[in-house]
Amino acid sequence: TAGQKGTAMHTFMQFCDYEGSKNDLEKEIERLIAMGYISAEQASVLNKEALSCFFDGELAERMFRADKIYREIRVSSFVSLRELGEADSDEEVLVRGISDCVFEENGELVLVDYKTDKVRNENELLDRYKNQIGFYKAVVSKTLGKPVKSAVLYSFCLGKSCYYK
Repeated sequence: TAGQKGTAMHTFMQFCDYEGSKNDLEKEIERLIAMGYISAEQASVLNKEALSCFFDGELAERMFRADKIYREIRVSSFVSLRELGEADSDEEVLVRGISDCVFEENGELVLVDYKTDKVRNENELLDRYKNQIGFYKAVVSKTLGKPVKSAVLYSFCLGKSCYYK
């Protein structure tokens, strides 16, 4: 299913060696199968063209140069509804999530969320996930104690970085 294919892509991105994937994607896939991170069936549905596009792109280059990279970090925090852009209220709610990737660049954070959804354009993707990315941006900043200077949805479908404003 589309959901299972998306899970396979996310699992690959969670456990892969980024530079190893850029240098030899097939070898990295085989390594993850051998280590039991992904199954042969999951490997067979990976969109290798989309993965290669990512690892050859500008966002991956920034990640390679990053001071620090965090993957699959669990975040939770009490955040006001006002901060989340949900209401004109200081009422706080507990928010939890798992951030796909956060990297540090010059003391500031860049939040990256991988998306495998089939979408027509960047605006459709950003609109679909605006609440989620706003929440992650607020909570990651609180959790790691540094400002999030930008938030990016990387669309494997579109083959591009979509920047959240």
